[in-house]
Amino acid sequence: MKDSKPSLYLFFIASILVILARIFDFEKVDWLLKPTIIPAILYYYLQTKTSKTNYLLLLVFLFFFIGDMIILMFPNGKLDWVLLSFAFGYVLLLYTVIKDFRFVKFKKIIIFYTSIVAFFLLLLLNEILDLPVEAIIKNHVTFLVYGILLIIIATISIFNYLVNPNINSLNLFSMSLCFLISDLFYCFDKFVFSSFLFDIFNLATQFLSYFFMVKFFTTRSSLSINSIYIKNG
Repeated sequence: MKDSKPSLYLFFIASILVILARIFDFEKVDWLLKPTIIPAILYYYLQTKTSKTNYLLLLVFLFFFIGDMIILMFPNGKLDWVLLSFAFGYVLLLYTVIKDFRFVKFKKIIIFYTSIVAFFLLLLLNEILDLPVEAIIKNHVTFLVYGILLIIIATISIFNYLVNPNINSLNLFSMSLCFLISDLFYCFDKFVFSSFLFDIFNLATQFLSYFFMVKFFTTRSSLSINSIYIKNG
């Protein structure tokens, strides 16, 4: 395995500097460093992978990179393109997550816990869709599809971690949790109350989600395929 530390250091240093640039309003630093974050974490993946390159992951990062650059160039516009870019990435991630599942036994209480989480997330999505904001009203269907995709990924990852706790399911859970928090704070910042704290939490969790996504794809190739347990009558 090649030395992966430089690329990982670059990823975290660039992420921290971008966050600091937002705090102190250093726009040029933001423009200079944000485009390096996804290439850095991708290079880290290529150095740490233990099997063939997963081109689906490369596609996911391509869609996320496009979304990030649209946000960077048009911070107050092109929301529909941003949503579509990240939604395509989520579709590919969902395909990977579902593809890995195998069904065996599980306890009834796990269904109960997972259902509560899914119900809460659906309520939260409904509240966001009901906001009297022009951008949400104009892109209502796109927001709905995007939100449902994210909720499905989060629900499956929670369920998978509860029934089969290992490093792979933990990475998947951490990734989806970061997705949720990042998107939630993005909505708060853009549509509810603009605050640099919301922006910082959005960026920090977004960058962490990229790290956990790489960890998920590298560990899934080194562990046996994840299992989901079918209820024991």
